[in-house]
Amino acid sequence: RNHLHIDLAAVLADLSPELRRVVELLQCMSATQAARELGVPRRTFREKHLAQLHAIFKAKGLDQYLS
Repeated sequence: RNHLHIDLAAVLADLSPELRRVVELLQCMSATQAARELGVPRRTFREKHLAQLHAIFKAKGLDQYLS
């Protein structure tokens, strides 16, 4: 669990401010709500933000935590 916390902190530190905001929103709301909060369509949110986050987490070996 401590390793996960350290790994997540490292990934978050490397994110752009926009993607960091997405992660913050997803911690307390659904993807639909986060898309609405950002003012983007759900499809755009999935294809842009979630796809980028998935690629980043996968590259860092943390993609199992995205489900």
